[in-house]
Amino acid sequence: MGDPINFLDVFESDSSYNVSGWKNKEYDKLLDESENDYGNKPVQRWQRLVKAEKILMNDQATVPLIQTANPQLLKSKVKGVTFNPVGIPYDFKNVYIAN
Repeated sequence: MGDPINFLDVFESDSSYNVSGWKNKEYDKLLDESENDYGNKPVQRWQRLVKAEKILMNDQATVPLIQTANPQLLKSKVKGVTFNPVGIPYDFKNVYIAN
């Protein structure tokens, strides 16, 4: 599963990807703590990331406008295909054809 920091750090005040110009000191502090103070403490790190995301959404620093989709057809006899939400979309390691 992807780490939420990859999406959240885009909106840090000093990020070169933050083209919106949105800034929030509390948000920056929570991300800094999650990366530097709680990097090896997953529960505390996750709590800070959740708080940061809530700030981002409440301030409406970003509004998702699209959600991509990639519809696929798969014969009912083909079994064992693993569909991944991130990274390589399909894993055919355990695929077989059912009779």
